Amino acid sequence: MNRRATIGVAIFFSIFLLPNLVHASTEGSTAALFEYLNGNWLDVGTVNLERGMVADIDGDKSLEQVLAAKPGELPVVRITALAEGTQSEFSAYDSGMRKGFDLAVGDLDGDGVAEIITAAGPGTNGHVRILDQFGQPKFFATGLFPFDSINRGGAFVSTADLDGDGIEELLIGSGPGSSPRVQVWSVDDRNYWGEFQPFLGENNYGVRVLGADLNYDGRDEIVVSSAYGGGLIRVFDGLSFAQQSEFAPFGNEFDGGIRMAVFSVPNPGLNGLAIEPAGESAENRSWLPQYVTVDISEQRLRAYEYGREVKTFLVSTGRWNYPTPLGEFEALAKPEYVHYVWSYGQDHPENYDLGVVRWNVRFYPHVYIHYAPWHNNFGQRMSHGCVNISRDSAEWIYNWINLGTPITTKM
Repeated sequence: MNRRATIGVAIFFSIFLLPNLVHASTEGSTAALFEYLNGNWLDVGTVNLERGMVADIDGDKSLEQVLAAKPGELPVVRITALAEGTQSEFSAYDSGMRKGFDLAVGDLDGDGVAEIITAAGPGTNGHVRILDQFGQPKFFATGLFPFDSINRGGAFVSTADLDGDGIEELLIGSGPGSSPRVQVWSVDDRNYWGEFQPFLGENNYGVRVLGADLNYDGRDEIVVSSAYGGGLIRVFDGLSFAQQSEFAPFGNEFDGGIRMAVFSVPNPGLNGLAIEPAGESAENRSWLPQYVTVDISEQRLRAYEYGREVKTFLVSTGRWNYPTPLGEFEALAKPEYVHYVWSYGQDHPENYDLGVVRWNVRFYPHVYIHYAPWHNNFGQRMSHGCVNISRDSAEWIYNWINLGTPITTKM
């Protein structure tokens, strides 16, 4: 089951061991090691992780390291032959797909050669592809589109030998923003085994998936974690999908999402999980194509696409006696021109008529994000409740934001 990256481990009185099945998210990151024993989860040490996965993907009986491009990069898979040091790469998706993708390797047909599996990430429809070492499709010519056609949360993938026959099955977890689901496929005979919902009604943070024989019965269990936010790991039987275990490795208050990997030590025969915080709280909302935050304490607006900041600038929110509303809102309207005039009563000193202003985004009754040509004190509270911004910022956000985009104002 060579489906995750090789790592070095220092546990048990500093004896250095070399497990063979671990995937790491970042070079040099540290994960906690847990073993499942007699119904309890035991903390057995830590591990330093390396990026990528290691498997024999060309049948030469030697190992290759397989790496996925990062979000924002061309969607290529990079392969390094560890013995020779030779490198190659191929495109897993069209060059315009720069959202990143999940990666797994596993022998899905029992021929001794691992396939490469990719799943397009948040911001996409979660297109899953099964490829050979040259990037040519296997089993499904066009790949799989496992979830709803309107799904834009992407997907996660892994492999597992769920029935103990030596051939690995394909696990697909739903991405953030949709109902949390796990699908199971027997790829060599193109048989769909079914799906289950590991976090039904609890969250929609996405489901990372993994296969691991944690009870030493010769069959892998299905291990899931909450991907973007949350902190739970759950273990399910690979055939019945019945839940077997649950634990929160970083405590019940942790809400940063979890990445997982398998570690396996042949002697003394130890299987377990390497677990690290994903560092992606639900507040990052990585499944949303757009969202905006306005931090009153910083007097700063931030605009995001799929959890990545694309623009930030200073603002002027409401003065202390006319505060900007706090809470969760959305872009309700985008009138190009608004005449800003208001009366608090006859001869009231706060009455104003500021004229017609271009580029406006309404997110609350009578409250807008808008250009304020009458001052340049951005970074200071200046308004009667609106969010004042500069001309360039107003033009940019007006053209960028879509109706319905979440807007959060907070202290």
